Amino acid sequence: MWGIAPNGIEASAWNSYSNTVYKLDKTKGGHIADINSNNMWSNIPRATEGSSSEDGDSYAPPGKNVHDHQYLYEITDGDKGIGDICRYLTEQAGGLIHGKKWRMPTSREFAGAHASSGGETWNKVVSNNAAGMQTINNGYTYTKAGVTSTTFFPASGMRDVSGSLKNVNAYGYYWSGSLHNADGHYLLFWSDPSKMNAESSSYANYGYSVRCVVE
Repeated sequence: MWGIAPNGIEASAWNSYSNTVYKLDKTKGGHIADINSNNMWSNIPRATEGSSSEDGDSYAPPGKNVHDHQYLYEITDGDKGIGDICRYLTEQAGGLIHGKKWRMPTSREFAGAHASSGGETWNKVVSNNAAGMQTINNGYTYTKAGVTSTTFFPASGMRDVSGSLKNVNAYGYYWSGSLHNADGHYLLFWSDPSKMNAESSSYANYGYSVRCVVE
């Protein structure tokens, strides 16, 4: 549940630049920025399903499988720094953000949205960068069938097991709240719409983006 600022250049290693970690601090009502060297990439808390008795579908909802499991939501623990960041932020805001409760989507919800969509389009969005902030121009604009509004998923790239920044503006990686063994399920996309994968799984030490949904 620690936030990582996407600063640095492509393939820049953790600590090669002034990478900012937003660590939990409940006394201040959420997160605080910290660039202390003790907050190395390998020291950031990460959730796993632990023992082999918890793998497979054994903890999935009745009649469903691991892709429907809101595992990170269930284990959210601000003191340990693990779990569903969307749930944590909602609770730190007195139970509501913009009048609603939020959580990370399940892997199945990513897949369901993709299957029921009116189409996903790879867009190069022209953005205003007058403030001098780093911008991400590429990504998917998702349109649901029968709905006029659209949702944009930036191709935000990722950080690999060493914390190096990779694939910014080329690939999108978004964690779900569904885990399987020590891996996490996530949404993956790039410029070829036919290659979108909504139920991929990956090593928990990778740093991917998070997109909250209404609980």
